[in-house]
Amino acid sequence: MRVLKESRKTFFLLSCCLFLFVKITNAQTGYHLTFVKDTIQGAPALHSGVCVSYNGKWIFIGGRTNGLHGFQPPFAFPTSGRNELIYVVDPQLNQTWQSTATVFPDSIFEAICSSNMEYFLDDSILYIVGGYGWKNSSADFVTFPTLTSVNVELLINKIQNNQSITGLFHQTSDSLLAVTGGHLVKMNAWFYLVFGHRFDGTYAATATGIYIQTYTEQIRKFSFNHFFTYDQVTFIHAATDTTLYHRRDYNLTPQIFPDGSFGYTAFSGVFQKGINQPFFTTMNVQNDTGIINTAFNQQLANYHCAVLPAFDSVNNKMHSWFFGGMAMYHIDTTNGQMVSDTAVPFVKTISRVTRDGAGVMSEALENFSMHDYEGSNACIIWKKDSIELASNEVLRLDKLTHQTQVAWMVGGIVSPEPNISTTDPSSSFASPFIYKIFISPDSIAGLNKIIEAPCLMRIAPNPSNQVFNFELYKYNTNAAVSLCIVDVKGAVIKVISENKKLNKNSVLSWDATLFPNGIYYAMLRNGNYRQSFVLIKD
Repeated sequence: MRVLKESRKTFFLLSCCLFLFVKITNAQTGYHLTFVKDTIQGAPALHSGVCVSYNGKWIFIGGRTNGLHGFQPPFAFPTSGRNELIYVVDPQLNQTWQSTATVFPDSIFEAICSSNMEYFLDDSILYIVGGYGWKNSSADFVTFPTLTSVNVELLINKIQNNQSITGLFHQTSDSLLAVTGGHLVKMNAWFYLVFGHRFDGTYAATATGIYIQTYTEQIRKFSFNHFFTYDQVTFIHAATDTTLYHRRDYNLTPQIFPDGSFGYTAFSGVFQKGINQPFFTTMNVQNDTGIINTAFNQQLANYHCAVLPAFDSVNNKMHSWFFGGMAMYHIDTTNGQMVSDTAVPFVKTISRVTRDGAGVMSEALENFSMHDYEGSNACIIWKKDSIELASNEVLRLDKLTHQTQVAWMVGGIVSPEPNISTTDPSSSFASPFIYKIFISPDSIAGLNKIIEAPCLMRIAPNPSNQVFNFELYKYNTNAAVSLCIVDVKGAVIKVISENKKLNKNSVLSWDATLFPNGIYYAMLRNGNYRQSFVLIKD
């Protein structure tokens, strides 16, 4: 699902604390990306479904065949736009096979033909959890409380040989599996259902009383055991954070951290509690623990899109490339400035987030963009026969010695314009385009553009249980500074500076002693520059 705007506050927040307007400068990454359009006979145009690769063959299940969903019933998620076919694609043979999912009982058919489900391919066993779609027996749209599994090796063989696939899928139910817009991953021996929400009822852009939406605000830990005729699901426990885990439709990307350990980083997503904006903070997820990074904000990719994770072990740098999608910020190509659009539109941006060996994260902009407004809910499929991947599916960049095709970008939504949600969502469509992605080592300077904020603020200590100090060490001293503290409900609880000119190297403070522990936001404005920072009081 795209945007379901929740009611927000306040006048001061809008006047003082809207976001970023920055300039960009050139930088060098050492690697060069190239996109080449490809075609594969019969490959489907889909988005928001299951997309996995097994032994060089691609499998597509569920998702949507139309574009961006509508925002009022009955045009939001019509059953005419759901994908009811299961596809097998062989990119080397340039051939596609398909089989209908209508042969299954309704319980399986409806769940695997839903959209925005969570899924994970564990060796040859594909697990599909949740998803949002039409349920005949309820005569309504639901988030399915199911785990559905299939042996993809058998599935591929049956579909390629035009044989019956009935009996291959198994299903079990548990209310804790009723999640859409989250992610399913496996770390060590455990499966984790990370964030997301449950949405039951007919989708609408405004609260009309025809749906119930509940964010999980959890990382749920499970044991899945697959047997020949059934699956065993055991819930272990859940880690809960009602503020930081309150996100959906985000990117959860495998990472190699500076200490060499494996895990995931949750990038952006929607919506912050109390603020009608996406999340800009990132969170490292290792097992059932989510650790927020208060020192970095991601502006250029805020919704689920195609992401390519790659690690450079020589320089101990973790890169994550984001292709298109939707974002609150984009670069104005006429003046090189980054501007905001609170509608969070489709963008053409190709951006990169890098974590260096000290754990410091930065966001960069590639000097080329997507051809169309595309990439939202698209997927990356590795070309495994030509690259080396870590065991958690992260590309080993330093193993590349020449220009190499590393992956394909497949599917997603294509929009003719950035903002179509209030005009004509039906003008968008499921992408029929396939892109080959090449990466080559390259020492040419200026391949990328990196965002450099004209105003920088250091916060120490953070976390704190008493006083937070805000040091403005780079800013426009000719422009006024506004700084306020906002709680998670969007209420301004402290105005520290309101449209005041400050001396160079000014330090401002907030005494939080009398405030309850939890998450707060420091909202900064310096001239045209606007930024938010997460504060943790504990």
